[in-house]
Amino acid sequence: MFTGIISAVGHVAKIEAQNGDWKVTIHTGQLDMSDVQLGDSIATNGMRLQDRLGGHLVSGHVDGVGEVKRITQDGRSWRYEIEAPLVLAKYIAAKGSICINGISLTVNQVNGCLFDVNIVPHTRQETTIKAFQEGTKMNLEVDLLARYLERMMSAPQVPTPSNITSQFLAENGFK
Repeated sequence: MFTGIISAVGHVAKIEAQNGDWKVTIHTGQLDMSDVQLGDSIATNGMRLQDRLGGHLVSGHVDGVGEVKRITQDGRSWRYEIEAPLVLAKYIAAKGSICINGISLTVNQVNGCLFDVNIVPHTRQETTIKAFQEGTKMNLEVDLLARYLERMMSAPQVPTPSNITSQFLAENGFK
């Protein structure tokens, strides 16, 4: 899990086919990799969970693919109107969180399957968003809490057995 906040900008240095897999070499820019060990998970878009939580919790899983419908200048920022798949729309809330290509963003407005986000100059410059155009497809991850909340609200209610009995209560001072 990571927070979706930019730590450093790197670039793909090399891609090689290797025994049916792909080996991708990434130069990590100014990101300190001295504590990385074999087997560690590394988010190529986002930050480690033990770092400052400036974004929101994201897992790096792709819930669906969205599409940029319109880009407009909005003061010093850019407003991106994005269409989400119908199955994800219920998880996207105004002033809630959305992860686009691993970047934690705040949703401005929602209208059905359409939502928009404002991208400030720093985020636009330091992320893949700068290459987005109308029609660009991107990975979407909805807020983890929204998914868990939906599950809790829709799960069948199963009685939970309790070890607390009248005798236990009486023995512990309850009458």
